[in-house]
Amino acid sequence: MTWPIEARLSRARGRAEVERAQRAAALAARHENLAATTDNDTLRSFHAAIAATHRRIEERHTVTATLHQTYADRLALCDKADQSSRSCAIPSFMASVATALGSTGAAVTLVGETPEASVFATSDTTAGAAQDLEYTYGEGPGRDAVRFGLTMAGHGQALCRRWPNYGPAIAELGVRSVAATPLLVVDRPIGALTVFDSSTEAPTELSGLERLADALADTLLMDSAIPESMVLYGQVDVRPTVHQAVGMVAEQNGCGASDALALIRAHAFSTDMPVTAVAEDVVARRVRLG
Repeated sequence: MTWPIEARLSRARGRAEVERAQRAAALAARHENLAATTDNDTLRSFHAAIAATHRRIEERHTVTATLHQTYADRLALCDKADQSSRSCAIPSFMASVATALGSTGAAVTLVGETPEASVFATSDTTAGAAQDLEYTYGEGPGRDAVRFGLTMAGHGQALCRRWPNYGPAIAELGVRSVAATPLLVVDRPIGALTVFDSSTEAPTELSGLERLADALADTLLMDSAIPESMVLYGQVDVRPTVHQAVGMVAEQNGCGASDALALIRAHAFSTDMPVTAVAEDVVARRVRLG
């Protein structure tokens, strides 16, 4: 898809989200008025609860509209750069997420039935490398956010204390602060939204992170109203090579998938290589693990 077409699509989606937010706001206002004018305590509580639900829906659509519009603006800038014969990197939707949160970078991870089946989207190469490190070491804020269903954060030396392998490794990337919150669907974590910063200050304002994650999970990642829309504009990466390598190592060693993945991770750790690079070597039969 060309940038002008995708920019128009993004703006149209933004407008649709604004309309959805307006409808939710109107319903919230109606129930707020009913709650304020009734003398019946039961009805007052009922209308207040309905109003609060619609206010949450309004906020989700408002946040999503801003992300779509910001992404469209980035696409338009790149289109102008191309017309002026200047190079422009392919815009990342996750860069708009990072901008909305005032962070250096951002990543979304969606978990599968097995660790190697996860998919992710990142704002830039540093966020991508940081996400790979979490996958390689099997520890980090995103994994803990999904595991415990809670927001995880750390900065400075606390990163190394909380995640002794992951913390020093992302520090080498220039990342000094991280925060991750689960993406929840019906109170079940389906993944995590993680933000990265080069500052040693405390992580991004966590309530804002949680609100944006709520909007992502409810409107962008699970949007069945726009069937032609792939998750996050199709900007997700999968790890088919890792999945294939896990199968090969499992067969070679007569072990399960989790043990095979542990062998791949151990080799990656000992050789200071990304898990994906080790998987490529396994698939190409340049290395045999076990």
